[in-house]
Amino acid sequence: MRFRPNARLDPSQVEDVRGSGGGIPGIAVGGGGLGVVGLVIYILFALLSNGSGGGPLGGLDGSTVAQQPPGQVLGSECTTGKDANTREDCRIVGYINSIQSYWSKTLSGYTISKTVFFTGSTESGCGTATTDVGPFYCPVDKKV
Repeated sequence: MRFRPNARLDPSQVEDVRGSGGGIPGIAVGGGGLGVVGLVIYILFALLSNGSGGGPLGGLDGSTVAQQPPGQVLGSECTTGKDANTREDCRIVGYINSIQSYWSKTLSGYTISKTVFFTGSTESGCGTATTDVGPFYCPVDKKV
């Protein structure tokens, strides 16, 4: 998928903690009741991986596209569709923005869930998860 070069990205929908050495509270597997958000995540993963299980999300593990600390990359370097067309991180921000926009318009009362990029493993109110898990949703903190 290509983005319009002048399209605006909203990197505030993503937290980038890759390479920070620790987890971020609130991200993990389980917790039950995945509901609509779980379905959205499953569809996102299936579409982005073309059914192969890898896809563009597989390349995020441990990678950063800039010399800045990971948490600053998305906010300063992922602002336009042009960025999404040239950087994998930014492309995924664009996908997230598109999906959140769709569900916000489609489901009354839908609340945007932040998506977190992490390296290795992360801790949350739902427990611990590793990158082997793939995309997941924790209802305790309402983050993907």
